[in-house]
Amino acid sequence: MKKWIYFFIIFCVAIFIIYTFYFKTTTFKEVLPSLYEENDIKNIIINETIRDDNGKRIEERRVSINDQEKIKRLLKESANMELKKNRDLKSKSSPPTSFYLIRVNFVQTRKDFSFNMGDSDLIIGGSNNYTIVENNNLKQALNQEEIDWKPVK
Repeated sequence: MKKWIYFFIIFCVAIFIIYTFYFKTTTFKEVLPSLYEENDIKNIIINETIRDDNGKRIEERRVSINDQEKIKRLLKESANMELKKNRDLKSKSSPPTSFYLIRVNFVQTRKDFSFNMGDSDLIIGGSNNYTIVENNNLKQALNQEEIDWKPVK
């Protein structure tokens, strides 16, 4: 009888570990809660580098989004974007066709920060890597918004 109890405990611990490391997901809003607090965002500056399938840079462009309604729409659309913690520093996905450097500036606080986003990856602070599980809602929202991109020379 004791063998079965030990086996059951070990089995439950193994299931918990597997779930925690391989299946647990989070959301964009949970990973970056400061974007959704009552801090006023002054603007969001986005640099996009567009590459071909071989990784060669085709175009680089930049936009500064100051319109609060656009910022709210982008945040609302991306809030439930599903992410999975990626403990491997190198992505297993194909090279991104678009790579974004996103800087968020707040009005009265020193909480300004930047993060990087590829087609299927999110990198926050250099060490917090996430894989975008299904759709890159932030990229889709950026493509749907009327944004005045400026080329970077």
